[in-house]
Amino acid sequence: MRLPPLLFLLLVTLSCQPEEELPIPEDRLVPLLAQIHEAEAIINEQTDTYVKDSLTDTYYDYLFQLYQVEEAEFEATMEILQEDMPRLERLYKKVLEELTLREAELK
Repeated sequence: MRLPPLLFLLLVTLSCQPEEELPIPEDRLVPLLAQIHEAEAIINEQTDTYVKDSLTDTYYDYLFQLYQVEEAEFEATMEILQEDMPRLERLYKKVLEELTLREAELK
């Protein structure tokens, strides 16, 4: 099946759109997400809901402050990534690499 030339041009143009710029640059986002996942692992070991909620607030506040990130920036970044699954997958491969390196350092 042949696509009409205008439809073909439209598809090519849409597929070549540049990625939307993230509010948090990737070089800061990868280590932040790695630390968030480490914090979540610790939090999930807790059985008391109050303790979980308190730890979650404390860890996230600390990490946002450490990486100089506002919660709104983080949420906006994650919303953009959720709309671009290939990009999110590429990013999470880097997060996994970061976590693997951190685990190796502990051994």
